[in-house]
Amino acid sequence: MVQNRGHPRYSMERPTLVCGLYRSGTTYLQTILDPDNKHTRYKHEFVKTDIPDEIKSMDRVIIHKSPYKWIDSIISQSWELGDHYKVAYEKGHTEIRCATSRTLGDTPDIVEEYKTYSLENICDLYNRFFHFWLSNPFSSVSKFVKYRDLISDPTTTLKNLTGADHHLPPSKVSGSFEFTPERKRMALDPRMSYNMTPALALVVKHNIDKSVLKSLNYTGVFE
Repeated sequence: MVQNRGHPRYSMERPTLVCGLYRSGTTYLQTILDPDNKHTRYKHEFVKTDIPDEIKSMDRVIIHKSPYKWIDSIISQSWELGDHYKVAYEKGHTEIRCATSRTLGDTPDIVEEYKTYSLENICDLYNRFFHFWLSNPFSSVSKFVKYRDLISDPTTTLKNLTGADHHLPPSKVSGSFEFTPERKRMALDPRMSYNMTPALALVVKHNIDKSVLKSLNYTGVFE
């Protein structure tokens, strides 16, 4: 389901920014919609002072995963999450050990570096990011789209976004794992994960804002 925020007229003919949290499918969607987009450095931002005026006025597509699926992805590969957001571990919080983008040079599938973050702070990041964009802070045109919808029915989802037909999505994009049938099955099953445990899921359930879930059309932290 694609949600519209702001002015009802939406056209991909205008400069459009694909944005979302790290590991939400931003690069995947951008590769399809606008592979030559020049504004990738702003796709994860949600602080007004960090966003230039010319970016504020752009139409945007905001792609998202359910909290459970997103955090599972972050644990598998967090990139520079801790360098850009306040997710550091704090005493009394729940530790999660996340892989970074550093891998062994001769064996790129083997992670060389892990960092420990606070699960509670990562949940707070999810809440803050979507509270900001759901408020339509720049009165620009925004569409929200679930990563799961893009994977399960790319033809319909992309047509709803743009009003036009698109080629099938790629199986591999820069900075991500190859999208194998196993990974697709994992992405589409709301309770399957590589890293999550019942205890971690309970922490997520207690810390994600229910109003955010409702606005993004999720019935809970799983889907």
